[in-house]
Amino acid sequence: MAYSLRMPRSGRKARPALLGLTPDNGMTWDARACCWRVDALPARLAVTLPGGFGQGWFCLEGRLVALGWHRGAWLHLEGPETALRVDLPLSKQGWLKEVVYFPHGIRRLLLQPMNSLGHVRVQDLTIRPIGRAQRVAMMAARIVATLYAQPRWRLKALGLDVATILSDFTHAYRLAGSLFAEAPAADYGDWLQRQHALTRSDLARIGRDLARRPPGVRFRMVVYGSPGAGNDARNLTDAAQAVQLLAPVGTDRLRLFSELAAVGSGVAVPDESSATTPAGTRAPAYTNGPGRGGDQGHEAAPAATAGWVFLLPEGALLAPHALYWFARHAERHPRLAFVYCDHDWVNPSGSRHDPVFKPDWSPELLRSTNYIGPAAAIRGDVFTRVLDETSSRCSSIRGTHDLWLRVTETLGDDQIGHIPAPLLTLPEHLGPDVLHQSSVSAVAGHLDRLKIPATVEANGHGDCRVRYALPEQHPLVSIIVPTRDRLELLNRCVDGVLGQTTYRNFELLIVDNGSEQAATQAYLERITAHPQVRLLRDARPFNFSALNNVATRAARGDYICLLNNDTEVITPDWLEEMVSRLSQQGVGAVGAKLLYDDGRIQHGGDVIGVGGCANHLHQYLPGDEPGYQHRAILAQDLSAVTGACLLTRRDLYLALGGLNEKDLPVTFNDVDYCLRLRAAGWRVVWTPYARLYHHESATRGRDISPTQRGRADREAAYMRRRWKHWMRHDPYYNPNLSYNRQDFSLSHAPWIERPWK
Repeated sequence: MAYSLRMPRSGRKARPALLGLTPDNGMTWDARACCWRVDALPARLAVTLPGGFGQGWFCLEGRLVALGWHRGAWLHLEGPETALRVDLPLSKQGWLKEVVYFPHGIRRLLLQPMNSLGHVRVQDLTIRPIGRAQRVAMMAARIVATLYAQPRWRLKALGLDVATILSDFTHAYRLAGSLFAEAPAADYGDWLQRQHALTRSDLARIGRDLARRPPGVRFRMVVYGSPGAGNDARNLTDAAQAVQLLAPVGTDRLRLFSELAAVGSGVAVPDESSATTPAGTRAPAYTNGPGRGGDQGHEAAPAATAGWVFLLPEGALLAPHALYWFARHAERHPRLAFVYCDHDWVNPSGSRHDPVFKPDWSPELLRSTNYIGPAAAIRGDVFTRVLDETSSRCSSIRGTHDLWLRVTETLGDDQIGHIPAPLLTLPEHLGPDVLHQSSVSAVAGHLDRLKIPATVEANGHGDCRVRYALPEQHPLVSIIVPTRDRLELLNRCVDGVLGQTTYRNFELLIVDNGSEQAATQAYLERITAHPQVRLLRDARPFNFSALNNVATRAARGDYICLLNNDTEVITPDWLEEMVSRLSQQGVGAVGAKLLYDDGRIQHGGDVIGVGGCANHLHQYLPGDEPGYQHRAILAQDLSAVTGACLLTRRDLYLALGGLNEKDLPVTFNDVDYCLRLRAAGWRVVWTPYARLYHHESATRGRDISPTQRGRADREAAYMRRRWKHWMRHDPYYNPNLSYNRQDFSLSHAPWIERPWK
C-alpha cells in the first residue's frame, strides 16, 4: 500500500516517515526471494501523496540492493506542471542518503531502483524535511569527503573545483555524488559537453602548439562509398565537409599536413559484395593544400606513401581536432602503423548518441567482429603494400573488415594504436546493425593467409565464430578440482566432466582439502576407480593457490584446467573449444563463460581496476544477450579470466611460479596469474562458446566474518600495489567507461591524456 505523508508544522521536530511502495510499471513482488523483480523497463515503484509534499528540501534515506546488469537509481517527481528526475547515488553496499529539493506542486513520487532486468531489494526507505543549515551541512560533508578521497586528476576530469563549489554549491554536491560506486550513468549529451567540447583555452593551446611545432605527419583523407555512377560528387562533398570541421583549430595550419581524396568507387581492397566490379577505378583526388594539382587514377591513395592514409565512409564527420590528435599520437609513438578511435552516431537533427567505446588492440575480437568500425588511419607504406597485394575493392563496411585484417596481420602489437575519444561521428544509416555485419569470408581468408587451420561461421548476430582445429595429437589435459565435502556439488561437477565432455584425452585430479563427511569419503573412494580419475589429499587450511600448485606439480598433462567443484558442464565440447584456442600461437590462458543457475551471466571475463580491484564483465546479463557492442557473445582478448574454469599450459604455469600462495591464498590469484602471463608476452583469451554453470562460492561461502573480510582486504590491497599501472586503464575496457562498476556505462570522470595538455 502507498504511504501518505503529512508535513510537520514549522518548528516541530521532523521525524522520518517510512515510505510504502506499490508497483507502477514493470515490477512485481517476488515472495520467494523477498524482493522486487524487474520484468520490463522502465521499472518504477510509486509512492502516492494525495496531499503533496509542499515546497522545500528533504532527505531521502534507505538501502537499495540491486542484482541487475545496469544499476543506478532515480527519483521522479511529478506534479500538474512538473516532471523532474533526480539521480540517487548509492554506496557500493547500496546505502542511500540524498538531499532532494521538491518544487511546489509535487503530487507523486516514482522510484526507479534499477535500469535493467533483475531483482532489487528496497529496505527502510524514509523521507524527512530538513532546514537550510542541515542541508548545507549534509552537502558540504559529501563535497569535502570527495575532495579528500579522490585523486586530483579525477576531480579535474569531473570539473569539481573551488570555483564550481563557490558558484554553484548544489551542482558541486551532485558532481560529488556522481563518483559514488552506484551512481546513475551520465547522459551522453551532457557528458560530451563536459568532457569533449573544445573550450577557448583548448583551441588556444592547440593553435599555439601548431604554430610552434607543426605536425610532422601528413594525412591523405580517402572517402569511400557505394559503387556506381553519381557517387563521386557526393563523396567529394562529404569529404570536404569533414575537412571544413577543422576550421576551429586553424585550417591554414592543418593544411600543412592534411590532404583529401574522394574515392567514389572504392579503395582497392577485397570485398565479396563487389567482386565483379572492375578494380582500380578512382575519382580524381581533391587536395586542399596550396600549389598541389589533383592526382589521377591509381595514384589517388598511394600518393601518401610517405605519410598516412585516413580512410572513412561517406557521410562520416571528424571532430575539429581529430587529425591533430591522430598526428600527435603518431609522433609520440613512432612505431605505429595503424590507429583507430572511438565513434558515435548522429541523427538527422544533429544529435549525437550511442557512443562506441572500443578496447585497445584485440586480434581475437577482430576475428569475431569489425570492432574497429569503418574508419582508421594507416601509414602510407603499409597501405600501399596492401593495395599492391590485391586488385579487388572496398566499398562497404565488410570491405573494411577485410582491410583491417590484412593490415594488422603483418604488424606487431606495438604498431597498432587506439585513441580513446569519440573523434568520429557516423550517420545513422551506418547504424550498429550495419556495423556488426562482419565478413565471414574476410576472416576465413585472413586465417588462410596465416596458415591457421580453422573454419568460420556466422553466429546469428552479424558476427563471426572461429572454430580452430585441434592439434593432430590431442594434448593431455589435467583437470584439477579442489574440494571439501559438499558432495552434491562435487557429484554434479564430476558427472559433467566424465559423462558429458566430448574431448576425452584428460585426467581428472580431485584434490581433497580435508573432507570429513562419510558420504564424501565413500564417493571419493568409489570415483577413483575410474581410469581417468586420481585423488590427491591435502588437509592444510584452505589455500586455493597452494592446492592448485600442488596438483599441477603432480599433473601429467601438457595443459592444466583449473576447475571449481561448484561448476557444471553445459556445452559438451567446452574443453575442445578451450584446447583449440590455447593451442594458438601466443595464447597463454583461456577462460570460459560461466552462468548462474537461472541462466544469467556470472563471468564473462575479468576487468582490472573496476570496482577497486577486479570484477567480472557482463555479470547478471541474461546468458544469450549480446551485451555492450556484442562483447558478451564474442571471443576476445582480455586482461584476465576467472580460475573457476581456466585452461593454461603446464610449463608456463610452473615457469611463472603458479598461483601466489603467500599474498593471494584465496582471491585474485587467478587475475594475478593472468596479468603475469600478459607481462611475459602471452595473450589471455575468453570464449563464450565454452559454457558452464557456476554456483559461485558455494563451498567456502561468502566473506562475511571479520577474519575473512580482513583477508580479502589484504589481498585486494596487494593487487592494487602490485598492478597499480593496470588499475587506472585496463586495455580491454575503455577509460571513458565507468570504473565504479563493470556495466560499460559512461564514466563521470574519465582519465584521458589529451595531447594539447
